[in-house]
Amino acid sequence: MRENYYKIPDKYKNLNESNIHSAKIYMDNLIGPDDNKIIKGMVDFKHVFKDTSLLYGKDKEGYFFVALDTDDFNQATDALEEVGYLRDDILDTIMPQVLDRRSMIQ
Repeated sequence: MRENYYKIPDKYKNLNESNIHSAKIYMDNLIGPDDNKIIKGMVDFKHVFKDTSLLYGKDKEGYFFVALDTDDFNQATDALEEVGYLRDDILDTIMPQVLDRRSMIQ
């Protein structure tokens, strides 16, 4: 019997429970049951990110992807644009989280 598994890219190997939270980018402004949202839930979310090399998922705070570098941001932006989101809407969701690092020093 052949087992399926996912090999985690080397750049993510240094992530642990204490530092992964600061690398998560939450996408809740773009996801929901509203008619103006393209991604309605986890099935749609997985479909959008399945062909990327990103780590992504959902926790108690919402849907997220893990971004460590520019390539991660570009992959996420490209995947979201491909399904129909406008670049400005994507950046409006991502950039405040990237630029607000106050929580890292508390």
